[in-house]
Amino acid sequence: MVTFIEDSGQLRCAFQGSLDTVTCDKIAESLYARIDASGLPIVFDLQGVEFIASAFFRICLVVGKKAGSDKFSIIHLSPMCKRMFKIAGLDRLFNLVD
Repeated sequence: MVTFIEDSGQLRCAFQGSLDTVTCDKIAESLYARIDASGLPIVFDLQGVEFIASAFFRICLVVGKKAGSDKFSIIHLSPMCKRMFKIAGLDRLFNLVD
């Protein structure tokens, strides 16, 4: 699921497990609400994630649009997850940090 950590003037959203469609549908509403309430730059931490579905790409697009590309980054991607972002062409839209 997702854990929220506010530190260093940013909201880090640490994800765990598989980000499949069912999981993304369960977490989307609370994720958007927490992000809206924080008003901070957003960091998605994917250290514990090995699979992402297209539903997670949709979440990233919504958050990127809300926060602005300069206030949204994705960190700790596994090589497979990073490759999925590249295949989808989203590596050019988001700040992907190893």
